[in-house]
Amino acid sequence: MRKQIKFAANMEALAEDENTLQDYVQEYGDNLVADFLQPPGARGFAGLGVTRKTSTVVNVAPGRYYDGAGRMYGLDQASEIDLAPYLPSVSARIVAIVCYGQVNDAHSVVRDFINPATEEATPRQVYLEKQRQVMLTVVAGTEAASPVNPVIGSTYLGVAYVRLTPAGLAAQSYITMIAANEIGSLDDAFDRVETLESWKKAVNSSVEALRTEIARISSSLKGLAGADAILTVAREVARLREEIGLPDVYTASHADVYMTASQSDTANVAWLAKVEEGVRFADAHRNEQQIALLSSIDSAVTVTPGGLMLPKYSEVVSLSIGDQARERDLDLPIAQYQMTTITGDVLKLSRLRQRYGEEFLICTNNRYWQTGEFDPVSGVFQKGGETFTVANVKEAALNHRIIRLERFFQDDWGEEYWEFGATQKSVTGKLLAQTCLATAKRWVTGYDLWITDAAATGDVTLLVCDVLDGKPDLGRVYSWVTVAAADLVDNGWTHFPLEPFVVLSKSRYAIVVVTAGAHTFKISNNNDYTQGTLYTFVDDAFAIAMPDRDLCFQEHVAKFTSTSTVVNLQPWSLDGGITGIDVLAPCVHGGGGVGLAWQFKVNNTWYTLGKINGTTPFIGLPALVQARLALTHTHDFAPGIKLAESRVALTRPRTNGVAISQAWTPPAAITTVQITVLLSSYSTTYHTIAVTLLHGAGYATEAAAASTSIRTRSDGLKVLTVNFTGLPNLTSYKWKFTFSTSNALKPFVIEEAADVAV
Repeated sequence: MRKQIKFAANMEALAEDENTLQDYVQEYGDNLVADFLQPPGARGFAGLGVTRKTSTVVNVAPGRYYDGAGRMYGLDQASEIDLAPYLPSVSARIVAIVCYGQVNDAHSVVRDFINPATEEATPRQVYLEKQRQVMLTVVAGTEAASPVNPVIGSTYLGVAYVRLTPAGLAAQSYITMIAANEIGSLDDAFDRVETLESWKKAVNSSVEALRTEIARISSSLKGLAGADAILTVAREVARLREEIGLPDVYTASHADVYMTASQSDTANVAWLAKVEEGVRFADAHRNEQQIALLSSIDSAVTVTPGGLMLPKYSEVVSLSIGDQARERDLDLPIAQYQMTTITGDVLKLSRLRQRYGEEFLICTNNRYWQTGEFDPVSGVFQKGGETFTVANVKEAALNHRIIRLERFFQDDWGEEYWEFGATQKSVTGKLLAQTCLATAKRWVTGYDLWITDAAATGDVTLLVCDVLDGKPDLGRVYSWVTVAAADLVDNGWTHFPLEPFVVLSKSRYAIVVVTAGAHTFKISNNNDYTQGTLYTFVDDAFAIAMPDRDLCFQEHVAKFTSTSTVVNLQPWSLDGGITGIDVLAPCVHGGGGVGLAWQFKVNNTWYTLGKINGTTPFIGLPALVQARLALTHTHDFAPGIKLAESRVALTRPRTNGVAISQAWTPPAAITTVQITVLLSSYSTTYHTIAVTLLHGAGYATEAAAASTSIRTRSDGLKVLTVNFTGLPNLTSYKWKFTFSTSNALKPFVIEEAADVAV
């Protein structure tokens, strides 16, 4: 124990001393569990097995619960939980058996208390024990045809999920213990360690044999061909490995084309660079700010409640089914259909990223990675500091489009919407859906629905979803809105205002109505205008088509008041001066005479990103530039930008840098290394670069090159060759590049590096 009570002979012992002794022991145990046996803040349980006793009662076995501070709580006797209050009425429901810790007084007894003055004994009822007890409770989920697990609050720890039907708990198989929350035993860890040790012993002998064999082959090859020829072949093999994604471990040659920093030691305290399609100078200063209107009441644009900026527009009806009484043929009571719960991803506008500046030099090594910042191995797509996990790797690689011009980079997405960063929308009710065919690319702003009989209760949610194989795809939602029952118009049009979304020409989309209310909707027979179908639903996965009927609705779209719009923005600034501009915006842009252009003003001249030729406008390093957005559009369609999620980064690079590779491990000890480095935009007038090797304990020893040479390739790129000889039988080493420029407007790029070690 860390603390002790020191007792002396004939010393009076008080009750608080003995209680403190117990507190010290308890504190010692809590610290031991928290420090050694549990990850910081982790919780878990042991025991507490849940078993079926009857159709409405489960039994929880004795066990323990450990909170995030290492405190242990106990359930000493089996406990029964009655689930009858949670039985569903029609469908099914999942409930969670959860636990938490609570300190309670226990073991009530009668003890005599001595009065020190009179020495008389007085009996009292006292609690002899203070116990940390496991408390059990139930968290109920929502009743549904396809029920989902309930959300468990942070104050509880889930023990088991129990699926209930109207008849109760059918079988033990309906109980699922939450294994992720169980405490693992040390016996399990010891078994795993023993297995790993056995595997390591088996592999080590093979690895050592391979090391010897590789060294023998390397030695025998020295006499078969000239050293220069072998080194050239080895470097090219390293480049091929890099191109097809094979690792460089335990090989005599290595290559890195710097499309990612995975082979760079960016955690090194000496690291001073950035890896972005090559090794580049790190930012000396960077200011990232949200793109915002210069005037919040700019009359040339409309900013929606969801933060979407569009040129000024009015709303017009583009499609109407049921505006004439003769088209409103039948009443369709939605109450006759089955309740179900649907959950979909509310899609986001895809990003457009445009960058301009002297620091954005073309890197020819994109031949190794035509998808720019998408990593097909890890399935990760990065844009401007945002990282997304890609579900469909093949589709992501195809849809990412890149443009690389001198001093201008552009990355965009082949679709207007994507699922990266999408939020989920879940609605429970009875469903109707109407599919439609878009005849033109338009911004849809809302819908009107004809409700014949509006019930007093039951809000109505309208969602616009994608269509897959002719049927509504409820998992992909473009926009949604809920109208309260009190706002529904009886026997007339009820307006459903939406956050504007884009429909594409010749694409299909679906209007989905979800409500728990007993409302009646008007439908039309044999209508050809929608080129779609009315659907009813048995559940969220099974839809029934009614091909001769359509929902009576009116579609509202944006009608723009002009064909071009210029929007003044808040100025862009960077202390010390700007050399690069990086704009990232969720938006819909381009196509059919529609486009957007980010512009900035320097020395009374407006420049457009992507259309700057000749001398850079950043000579003199301006610290503040005016900014605007020029939109070219038609009366029917215009670009749209999510201003609240857009940002611009103003940058200026450093004039010095250091880049260090990860540790390379050759198959055998080496004494010679030759490194070739490919440089673009390199000029000895402005630039310097030195290559050294790091080795030894902690890679603290830095070896200088024995010789260095540089040549110019036919394409203008510089090839730096660096030789290291007389190395002390290295088994591991790192590259180190130290580079500089005399002018922040004159950077260069390390495109790739490759070596051969012997």
